[in-house]
Parts: sequence; C-alpha cells; structure tokens
Amino acid sequence: MNNSKMETGIPDIFSDSSTVTAKGLDAAPAEEQYAASHYRYNLPQELIAQEPLPDRASARCLIVDTTSAGRGEGKVQLTDKHFTDIADYFSEGDVLVLNNTKVIPARAFAYPKGTNPDKDNTVEILFTQYEGGSSWKAMISKTVEPGTVLLLNGAESAEIVIEKCDDEGEVFLNFTGSTGWDVLDAIGETPLPPYIQGRGHSEEYISEMYNTVYAKERTSCAAPTAGLHFTPELLQALASKGVKVREVTLDVGLGTFKPVVVNDLRNHAMHTEHCFCPVNVINDIKNARAEGHNVVAVGTTSLRTLASIPPEVWENPSDFSTDTNIFIYPGSEMASRVDCIDGLITNFHAPETTLMMLVSVVAGYDEIMEAYNHAVESKYRFMSFGDGMLIKRHSWRD
Repeated sequence: MNNSKMETGIPDIFSDSSTVTAKGLDAAPAEEQYAASHYRYNLPQELIAQEPLPDRASARCLIVDTTSAGRGEGKVQLTDKHFTDIADYFSEGDVLVLNNTKVIPARAFAYPKGTNPDKDNTVEILFTQYEGGSSWKAMISKTVEPGTVLLLNGAESAEIVIEKCDDEGEVFLNFTGSTGWDVLDAIGETPLPPYIQGRGHSEEYISEMYNTVYAKERTSCAAPTAGLHFTPELLQALASKGVKVREVTLDVGLGTFKPVVVNDLRNHAMHTEHCFCPVNVINDIKNARAEGHNVVAVGTTSLRTLASIPPEVWENPSDFSTDTNIFIYPGSEMASRVDCIDGLITNFHAPETTLMMLVSVVAGYDEIMEAYNHAVESKYRFMSFGDGMLIKRHSWRD
C-alpha cells in the first residue's frame, strides 16, 4: 500500500487484493462540508501502525480540549499525553461507556469440493454475521455460483454450501453438520484491517492484541479499536476513582472499512450493524449528566450505539436493541445525537472516512483537522494499532 491509495480510496477488504475503490460519479456538492474531499488530510504511510504495542496503555494520547473554543474564548488546546494518564481526566460520578464486543476468528480460505486447492481456485471468506443454526452471512473474494460446495483449508471434512451470492461479494452460506463455530475456532484467523500488511505473529497473539481486555460478546469481525488501549489496571484505577464503567454492544462489521465512494457524502450508503444498550446504562448516563458529571464514550462504535437511541427511549428508559445505520456528519439531521456525551476516546482514522466525519461533529471540523495535523507533525501512530485521543467537548465539566 502506498500513500496515494490513502488519498483516493481504501484497499479492498481481502488480504490478497491490491485494488482500491474509486470515487463515484455523483456531482460534487456546492457546500464544502458535504464534500468527502473536505475530510482529507495527508497521512504518510509510515505513520500507519502495523504492530500493537506490547503494553497497551503505553500508547500516546492527544488531549483535544475544545471547551474554550466552544465558548468562543480561543482555539482548541492540544496536549500530548499517554493513556497511562487518562484517569487524571476523570472524576467520581463520571460514566465511561465501553463496547464489549469480541472479534471472532472470521477469516478462512476454501476451495471447491472435488478440486485440489491452488491459487486459482482458492477463495478467501470473511464470516461477518452468524444467522443461527448452520447459516452465516459472509464476504467472499471471488464470485461463486449458488449451490457450490466448498471445503475449508485445514478442515477439509467441514463443507459449506453457497446459498446465494451478490455482485458485491456478499454471500449466504450453510455449514453441513455444524453451526460453524467449532470449525472457525479450529481453523479461522482473526481478520486484521486491510491497511495492516502481514501478520508476523501467532494467531493466539493476534487474537489477544486485536481484542479489548473486556471483550465478551462474540459478534464482530473488526475490533472497537479505541478500547485496545485499556488494561485491567487502568480500568481498576478508574473504578477506584468512582468512575462508573459501563458496557454496550455494537457488532462491528467489515462495513467499518467501507470507503466513501461518492463525492457528496449525503449520497453515501451507511452499513448496518446491530447494537444493544442495557437500561441501566441509559439511566446511569441520564443521572450523571443531571448531576453535572461527564459521560465519555470509548470509540465511535460506543458513540454510534448511544446516538442510535431515540429520544423516547431516553425519556422512558428501557433495554434498547436495534440494527443501526446511523450516519453522523456535520450538517446532518443526526448531528445533535452526539450531545449524549461530553467526551470521546478514539483512535486516529483514515482520511475521507465516515469516522473522520463523525469525530468532526464531536470536536468541530476546524478543531479536529488541527488535531490531526498536530498528530502527523508529532508522528503519532495512526489507525487500529495506533495511538488515540481524548476529545473534551464544549459541554465538558472540569
């Protein structure tokens, strides 16, 4: 991968692909804030972290303080810290919201039954969603006809049958005589993001480092990466200060890597992911804000879960579960939904992505671009295994 690809598109999700997705042919918007190119910045390839740090909490953390800018008193304040310092920014009664999803060993290779595996007939499969019974939704690297029986490399006794396949590589398939979980646990690999070149470590190590220490729900094929910085000791330090550490679940799909291929971001089709927020979390957030405490989401997935909760559920709390495709960008109808939080812990995202657009709402466009330029100049590590930031919004209480 080279830096020009980062400026024009995102590599395909499959490990053996070198192609990128080109921009669409829709008209460029008159308003700059709706142009995907408005969220472009120069990201040198060498700043894209290829390895996790052995000590999760040793990652750098940029404090992006927008409180003064929000009051019209000056520019954003940027402070270079480490995640080991993060507890200093929390007080008793604050709420920290984590996404407790766990990445499954969703990557496997297969070939048609009755053939010998070789480069030409081997396909890569990314199992994206368990549908119940023996059924799965998946992405496949090559077009395969419905009815095709595939054998998985490393588990040739396990057969899968392709039920249907669309032009974009999404398939519905069934395992023969299995739910599929036992097979993936035996031969599946943790699916790393497409911008990480090579694996270089054992599957056991990758699975550990590409999951948070609090991961529970086996529902995702990508990690909520802002949470990778937390250690048990750091979480205990926060709890000891009286911070309420709470959990939601959003099933992170491969759509999180989906590039914005339109010129006018209002034409972008957002991917759908399932999310769940327990009633006690909603109540804790409401009470914290009423009492003048801060609510901080860890990662854009936690924020998207909270932002998906409609006003009537905030008004009359209950367990909340839905399939969400909420798309939050400056000027969108949903932009005000981020007001459910006072702070966001997040990693540094790729240019022209929906994640860049979301954090531009959280911090402000000018503020986030200044923070990103500072991070590039200061050689922060970017993307999933990289460093992160704490955004203190205008509503933050010190």
